[in-house]
Amino acid sequence: MIIPTIGQSQNKKAIKELGNIIDSHDLILFSEGKFTKGICSLHGSDRIQSLDHNLFVQDIPYREDCTAFLLCDHEVTVKEYLDFIFQVSGKENINQIKKEEFYSFLLNQKKITINIIPSISFMAKKEKVYLIDDTYSEFPIIGINWLQANAYIHWLNQKLSNIKSENNLSVNSINFILPNSEQWEYAAAIYKDTKDNKKKIREIKYYPFDGFELTDEKGQYKANFGNITTEFGVCLKPLPSEGFSQIKPTKSYNSYNKLYDMAGNVSEWTATKINNEDYSGVIVKGGSFVSPPIYMQNGVHQLYEETYQSNEIGFRIGLILNDDLMKIIEFK
Repeated sequence: MIIPTIGQSQNKKAIKELGNIIDSHDLILFSEGKFTKGICSLHGSDRIQSLDHNLFVQDIPYREDCTAFLLCDHEVTVKEYLDFIFQVSGKENINQIKKEEFYSFLLNQKKITINIIPSISFMAKKEKVYLIDDTYSEFPIIGINWLQANAYIHWLNQKLSNIKSENNLSVNSINFILPNSEQWEYAAAIYKDTKDNKKKIREIKYYPFDGFELTDEKGQYKANFGNITTEFGVCLKPLPSEGFSQIKPTKSYNSYNKLYDMAGNVSEWTATKINNEDYSGVIVKGGSFVSPPIYMQNGVHQLYEETYQSNEIGFRIGLILNDDLMKIIEFK
């Protein structure tokens, strides 16, 4: 790839600042490629779209192209989201924060004004404990809706814009993103390239960790998730049997592609919205600490309204890889 110059007025210090912001988010590069979208363990008549269980599966898996992008190796943490709250509110600690702190931004050319404070219901009246106690600083932020996730990303991009503007940089296309469902699934898709008669064979797996099994060689579960129940209703694994009945810190569970917690822990918002005559909502991927295993599979998703808040849903950020970003990466 030929990398163009960023501009005659580029400032090396500013380029380094931009690079530091990018580096600080532990981004993993995924090159462009193809993958089979919609892979899961359901087949035939079992490949359903169930409004009752909020489990959606494509009728038929199909090949999909994905352009290059970068994805954060972990879900946005409490500490990272608090940095956002403090900066936009002008407050220094969570005890100074009211129940409502409003933030306005543009989303799809539309001005949005929202309350950026999470709603962490499982903490009941002690919900601020999750935000105050340093014990939870590296836990995933929860209780935020899709609009709040987009507000956080807008804030990150504003920091990039300020550096570019102050230094007259012409880097216009470097922006953080909420990954869409294809990018999320592409990054989560497990594959191994092996050579057979000089051809690459790509082995797709159901879950975003190595192997088909939910346990490792020591019998430990590879993620924190909900019950395992047989088709006859027999419970093989109740929720707390793996020792984790609630959320764990980010980077608790390895995923195969240098990512963490793509299955279980908390589900994740994507940028993809669906709106048709049968159902509508924002696609959520990955399953959570209370989800049955099927919800963790790469090829399935859930749908929630953009204002829905839950202890079970967080998000992670990404970046589109383009020539301008390649220049900064190369510079560093």
